[in-house]
Amino acid sequence: MTVEKSKQGKNKFNLFDKTSRMAAHTLRITRNPNVFDPDIAREVIGEIRTTAVRIHILCWRANDIRVPDTNNRKQIEMRMDLQYQALRYCTDLKALINLSKPLYHLPSGKAKHWMKLVNEAQGLITNWRDSERSRIR
Repeated sequence: MTVEKSKQGKNKFNLFDKTSRMAAHTLRITRNPNVFDPDIAREVIGEIRTTAVRIHILCWRANDIRVPDTNNRKQIEMRMDLQYQALRYCTDLKALINLSKPLYHLPSGKAKHWMKLVNEAQGLITNWRDSERSRIR
């Protein structure tokens, strides 16, 4: 039986969908030599790619830590540490996108869309971390 979309709750798999889409978009856009000229600051392109993929992997690792009940504070804290790292990488990726605008002459529309993908993922990670934090209060 399906549930109407308006009555569906937020699913944590939305987070993994967002982070994988954001990482895939990052890999696609940085592969375009018309936008990201590989002769200009090749190391920045590598850092952008690594950062985007790292966000997705950190979330995946955090989710892999099983927390059977709220009394397992150590497990929750380990999970929250990975979530915090993912959030820091989101901030780093936004800084790298901002750097890309003048460095690679990244059009504003592309930068805004890309930044929106990162912001959406970051928002979901923040909500997840906050939910975990409430479990140990």
